Amino acid sequence: MQQKQDKLKAQRIRAGLTQAELAKLMGVSRPTIYLVEHGKHRASPGFRKKALWAFSRIFPGITMDDLFYLPEVITKESMPGGSSNQPKNKEAI
Repeated sequence: MQQKQDKLKAQRIRAGLTQAELAKLMGVSRPTIYLVEHGKHRASPGFRKKALWAFSRIFPGITMDDLFYLPEVITKESMPGGSSNQPKNKEAI
């Protein structure tokens, strides 16, 4: 099974970049790249934006999904039987 951080590392290797080179492009430290790639640090929204910006210079059209596994946003409407138009059941808590 592919690990969550493998997408970033795979794209970095595909681009022919070292961790240090990617870090320089993104304006972050090399240890930060290492920590994210090895799952020891979660990529912040700012980190993800910087990564997308850096990789889009190499691979035009690359998406955030190509770089990171993004959590699915769960809304009331996306849950089975969920709808914001349904009356609330006060006893079902």
